[in-house]
Amino acid sequence: ENQETNIELARNKLNMLLNKDFIDVFFERLVQDDRRKRYWLKFIDKINDIKFVGNRANYRYLKNIESISKFVDSRYKTTRRNQSTCALIIYSKDFVFVEFTDTGALYIYKYQNFNINLNAISAMEDLKTWSRYK
Repeated sequence: ENQETNIELARNKLNMLLNKDFIDVFFERLVQDDRRKRYWLKFIDKINDIKFVGNRANYRYLKNIESISKFVDSRYKTTRRNQSTCALIIYSKDFVFVEFTDTGALYIYKYQNFNINLNAISAMEDLKTWSRYK
């Protein structure tokens, strides 16, 4: 039981370090917005998972960044359209936060209402769905 606890703590620590690296890359290399980067790093211990969505050029760009290269395949979803915009999707407890490189907009969804198949994203607009009822 003690070993299981230690393994889970180590897994959480590793995930937190990876999430920090992805936030650093997104807000230093794709957006250049130190203010937003500092904001998300304050909550790094509350973030469960991070995904990227964007075009193939951004995928190749991220694959060439040594600190995250090994993890890009599992966390990056490619859109069908060749838009230059990239999105950072942050999962935290009961919410999903979506940051975009182009507009600086932040979309916030309740986790149970975020019914978007990341493997079938056509364009960034797919991540900007909003229902008045949810």
